Amino acid sequence: MFVDGPMWRLEGISPTGIRERLTRLPPSVGAMDLAIGAKKVYVMMEHLTKGGVSKIVARCTYPLPGIRCVDRIVTDLAVLDVTPKALAVVEMFGGLSLDELMQLTGAPLRHASAH
Repeated sequence: MFVDGPMWRLEGISPTGIRERLTRLPPSVGAMDLAIGAKKVYVMMEHLTKGGVSKIVARCTYPLPGIRCVDRIVTDLAVLDVTPKALAVVEMFGGLSLDELMQLTGAPLRHASAH
C-alpha cells in the first residue's frame, strides 16, 4: 500500500459551514518539497466525510504533488502506518474494533503487530 498526498481544498465555505466547490490549490513548490524532501511525512485528517464515506482510499483520483511519500496517517479514529501491502493499524480510538475500522476505511488494513 502506498499513500499519495493530494493538494486540494474546498472553496466557498458559507457561514453555515457548507462547502460549495472543490478546487485545486495554486501551484506550490513548497508542497512538493515537503512531500519529497522530508524524512517522514505524517498526514492528519478526519477519517470520514460528513456523509460517512472514508477519506482514506486505495487509489487517489486527485492530482498529486508527491507519490508514495506518506509514512503515517493520523485520523480521529486511528493511527495508521503506511506499508507496502496495507495500512498497519497502530492505534484505534473511541473503542473501535479492527473489524469496525476495516468497514469504515476504503483501503486494506492489518494490525501493526501482524507481520
